[in-house]
Amino acid sequence: MPKRGRPSTLTGSIAELATIVGGIQALASQLDVNVRTIRYWANNGRTPSGPARKLLEHIAAVHGIGFLGDIENDKKASESPRTTL
Repeated sequence: MPKRGRPSTLTGSIAELATIVGGIQALASQLDVNVRTIRYWANNGRTPSGPARKLLEHIAAVHGIGFLGDIENDKKASESPRTTL
């Protein structure tokens, strides 16, 4: 039976950024958010907004990463198409 719990890997742009800044904990500290929040963002559970989003954009720019569009693209790719009747 598969283990439940937190994902062991991150995906998408936030995963790339976390790797560059030294890991999930380092990124969470820079943003003053919980590590769980970083995991939700990275695995498309939520999309960062407000001040956290601005900080992510800034951190990404400092490290030369195109970031904001990637978050939106990662999220759209994970959503399934909806059918209207």
